[in-house]
Amino acid sequence: MESNPLSKDDIEKIVIEEGIKPLSQAEARKWAKAHQNTACKVCKEQNLPCAPLESRVHCNTSACKASGRPCSKYDDELFERLVKRLPSLERSAFDEILLSRLAPSFSDSNSALTASPSSAQERPPQLKSGSVISFKRRTPPTNAASEAVSEAARPYQNPYAGYLPTYYSAGVPLNLEPQPSFEIQIQALKQQLDDQVKENGVLKAKLEVMGSTEARLKDSNQQLEKAKADAEAIIQNLRGALESKEADHKAADMRTREATILKEGVEKALRAELEASKEQNETIREQLEDARQQLTKKDSKQERLQNEVHTLREEIDNRNSSLMNEYKLRYKEKARQLKSERVASQQRDMAEYFSIIAHRGHLEDAIEPYEPRSEPSMCIATTVKGHLKALDAMAERRLGEKRSRSFSEIMRMLGGECVVKEEDDEDDSNTEEVEPEFDDEESVARAPSSPSKRPRLRY
Repeated sequence: MESNPLSKDDIEKIVIEEGIKPLSQAEARKWAKAHQNTACKVCKEQNLPCAPLESRVHCNTSACKASGRPCSKYDDELFERLVKRLPSLERSAFDEILLSRLAPSFSDSNSALTASPSSAQERPPQLKSGSVISFKRRTPPTNAASEAVSEAARPYQNPYAGYLPTYYSAGVPLNLEPQPSFEIQIQALKQQLDDQVKENGVLKAKLEVMGSTEARLKDSNQQLEKAKADAEAIIQNLRGALESKEADHKAADMRTREATILKEGVEKALRAELEASKEQNETIREQLEDARQQLTKKDSKQERLQNEVHTLREEIDNRNSSLMNEYKLRYKEKARQLKSERVASQQRDMAEYFSIIAHRGHLEDAIEPYEPRSEPSMCIATTVKGHLKALDAMAERRLGEKRSRSFSEIMRMLGGECVVKEEDDEDDSNTEEVEPEFDDEESVARAPSSPSKRPRLRY
């Protein structure tokens, strides 16, 4: 101890400071895993195998539970934390501080280490002259049902969290000023409030995702900020009062208790509000799930109706297509029939027309010798010319609207090739094709007007 630069009072303050710090579940599990082979003092004294837990610092031996004092593994874990801050601290000095200054009295090391509501409301006794302060752990009433719960199922409790200052008439004097401990409690309270603010921030983000509880989340956040501001104001007031009245231990203790009660009230209020928010979120989630199911049903129904409409449209299109095809076939058949009838009629008319033209040519050839001769010949010629005019009129009526057609079109309507031959009166063996004459409108071919060369049409 002579080599340690810190005084004994400073070491005691650090011991108390580390003793009241809460130990998280992860840290407890880590320490228990690293010290599975470490035995506590009770198990060593009674030569019993120590039964360590996976997520607890203390052991699970019945003899250690019935010893009436906490498991010595708590002291081992606390000493390891102190060694990190005070590398030169010896175990003997640490044990001496625990025995001389803290003097804890545990009735049940595995029960909950929180004060009962009735004890939290008790007023501390008035300080008498010559009285001193010692730190004793408050012990809750023993409950048989709570002891039946297994140690592995209980949440971790820090045994040093119960070292609260109490007053008694005689005891070992404590040369420790309360300001550092109170400052630590204030910092712990502030840290817990900050953690609560962070937790509510995470909850706010989750509620914003839901999208329907934004107003309630804002109210909760405002209330939380208000509670934080109130707590900060109380902390500032307590800190100012502590700085102005350091010698008044009773006032400091009272204010510490008030801050603790206020912290518990704020935590209870926030916890209740969080539970209410969780219930509302669950209700909203159920409503959203119901709405999603209804929307899914509507979508399936709409899809089914769309499929039916598509099927009906396909049937209508198929039916319309079949009807259109049928009507087209009928139309084509009727058009083909009308065209064939028209072509046949045109062919008959053209055949009669060319027959009349041929007879006219024969008659002209027949009356040609009668013209310059006697009167009877002239009468015959006149009569024949009258017949020729009648044949021309008949040919004109037969041709009708077909006069505007070209010669090639007329030949195509007749369904065959018609070749016009020119025969020489002197030599029947010399024949040649004669180009038919067309008028300006490219109408039907006319017979040549030359009396010496008359065309003969052959089919």
